[in-house]
Amino acid sequence: MKNNLTCIFLLFSISVFSQTIRVENGFVFSKFNLPDVKDIITYAPFIGIDYCIHKNWNLSNEIGLLDKGGTVINGLDENGVLEKNVAINLKYLQLNALVGYKLFVKKTMFYGSIGPKVDILVSKNLTYNYFSDCKFNKLNFGLKPSIGIDESITSRFSIGIKGSYLIDLNNTATSTTSPSTKLRNTTDILMLSLKYVL
Repeated sequence: MKNNLTCIFLLFSISVFSQTIRVENGFVFSKFNLPDVKDIITYAPFIGIDYCIHKNWNLSNEIGLLDKGGTVINGLDENGVLEKNVAINLKYLQLNALVGYKLFVKKTMFYGSIGPKVDILVSKNLTYNYFSDCKFNKLNFGLKPSIGIDESITSRFSIGIKGSYLIDLNNTATSTTSPSTKLRNTTDILMLSLKYVL
């Protein structure tokens, strides 16, 4: 029922408020603040709408799925067995609201945007027993600054590339046995986008 309501709200928003629809696909580079953890690279799909479009600025909303986590080098799995590389994977649904500034050079648009975002924890895969005593936050609030470039193909279609950095304002998780131990995540996103003007 909740998924149906989300789809209805998204379709209603697109049909009523949007002036541009954007479909984005790309890569997420994520890492925890631990010395023996290296980045993981995952795939992320997003869909967004632009509205209140003016010559040099606009508002936009996005919804998408992304994974955060890392790979522990020489970590222990959930059974305490030593493994060379142990993955930690957290799946989130992200919602954001951005304000963007843009500059046109012929058919090329350069832009930057920033705004609040919330990451909603959907599922987690913790094969590394270090996190067995951690309490993971269901919601991660923060900011999403982005820069990008779009190139017009026709009067309605354009393609582009966008880079984003997620700034989390709260911790990803906290240890229940040692409350001073905070788990934080750094996330960079690189996207290819296809935009259609309604």
